[in-house]
Amino acid sequence: KQALNRLGIAAPKMYFTVTSYFEVKNLKNRILKHDDFVIKPANGFGGEGVLIGLKTLPDGVEIPGGKKLNYDQVEEH
Repeated sequence: KQALNRLGIAAPKMYFTVTSYFEVKNLKNRILKHDDFVIKPANGFGGEGVLIGLKTLPDGVEIPGGKKLNYDQVEEH
């Protein structure tokens, strides 16, 4: 991220990190503060496990392909 910024290339803003299971249970309240988001696992490889939230909704999130996940499904991801 810092290398990109030095080159004048914009990098996405990090909203927050989740470091424990307890924090996952509060994910809905944190996600609702943003219009869109990406969840990236700490140990992912090649984009595996990435979740793109295109739009936050009161009862869930819209993901690519027009699908919708409720917040329980997001937490399980």
